[in-house]
Amino acid sequence: MSGTATKLAIATQPLGATAGSSLSTQPVVRVLDANDLLVESSTTAITATASGGTLGGTTTVNADAGVATFSNLTFAGIAGTNYTLSFAPPSGLTTAVSSNFTVTVGTATQLVLTTDASGATYGNTFTTQPVVEIRDAGGNKVTTATDTVAATLSSGTVVGTGNSVAVAGVATFSGLGITGTPGTFTVTYSSESLTSASQSISVGKAAQTVTFADPTDRAWSASSFAVSPSSTSLLTVSLESSDTNICTVSGFNITMVTVGTCTLTALQAGNDNF
Repeated sequence: MSGTATKLAIATQPLGATAGSSLSTQPVVRVLDANDLLVESSTTAITATASGGTLGGTTTVNADAGVATFSNLTFAGIAGTNYTLSFAPPSGLTTAVSSNFTVTVGTATQLVLTTDASGATYGNTFTTQPVVEIRDAGGNKVTTATDTVAATLSSGTVVGTGNSVAVAGVATFSGLGITGTPGTFTVTYSSESLTSASQSISVGKAAQTVTFADPTDRAWSASSFAVSPSSTSLLTVSLESSDTNICTVSGFNITMVTVGTCTLTALQAGNDNF
């Protein structure tokens, strides 16, 4: 006849499977007395916890005739890493710790942004393009995955190619950017049933360049002449003279007032985007 329950012992050790799935062998735990005899009268609740990773399913089971049989434990962790399960009652009994078990790479479940997009200005591609990995529930890269990952915006419009096909579980974007009033945007990366990833990114004003051809020297008595300044932003450009006593500006027409040198400056103040 058994005595008072003093400890737990593992009758069946857990064995891993693929990350995120049910353990291939579910553990069985016995309630024993000091002489290692089964305490058949015990109905104590036994709780399983993991040394790392994520343990799911029904983690607390009541002993039946001194035996707690777990049936639907799932586990997600890093492939190839050793993990253990600990089994403990509410109080009073010695905890039991399992042998090491491992898992292999599982089915793709999520997208993880490994390189954030950055360097965003209006209408231009990101200076750093985003990189997204396809991973299983344990965070392992699924190297067999070839899913298409789409980048979408909370507002504004995607510049360039918004889709990237994963190679060996990695989707690397190229030529991606944002057209939208400079500010903060949310970029979401998604692929069918996989859990999406997202990031916030600040978009600044785009730089603009104003140019025009240098006018050639001319005689003071010559008639007025025109220049044609322009900006890469396509916004309207204005023209100024450095000394209106020497030359005056009307629109883009220049008139020499007297002999001398004057400098022409083309100006464009910008707007919300430039």
